[in-house]
Amino acid sequence: MSDAFGSMPGTGDDTARRVIQPISSARGWMRLMAVVMFISGGLAALTIFGLVFAWLPLWMGYLLWKSASSAESASVSGSEAEAIDSLARLKTYFTVQGVVILIYLALTAMSIVLLIGLAVTNSSN
Repeated sequence: MSDAFGSMPGTGDDTARRVIQPISSARGWMRLMAVVMFISGGLAALTIFGLVFAWLPLWMGYLLWKSASSAESASVSGSEAEAIDSLARLKTYFTVQGVVILIYLALTAMSIVLLIGLAVTNSSN
């Protein structure tokens, strides 16, 4: 019987390798996204307003880079601790990204309501 990746279910030492394999195979993309985050954080830090928020993409880039490194290490060594570290950092990245998206959507909705209110106010004058 084979699993979703086409290999036979393994024993204890092989489990961490099999579990982390999909993330390990995407580590190039994770590192690319980390570099993009580092660059966007660096560019944001060049402005006064951006300096306040530049830590966020830098931190998210760090999380992705470290997750990719831990995934690579876990796929080579079979270390369960490295696999857990990789997945934990990835979880934190997606949690932060989700919060940022929710804040963005809320600010967008508030902006639309404000613009509609201003348009209605200006048209009645």
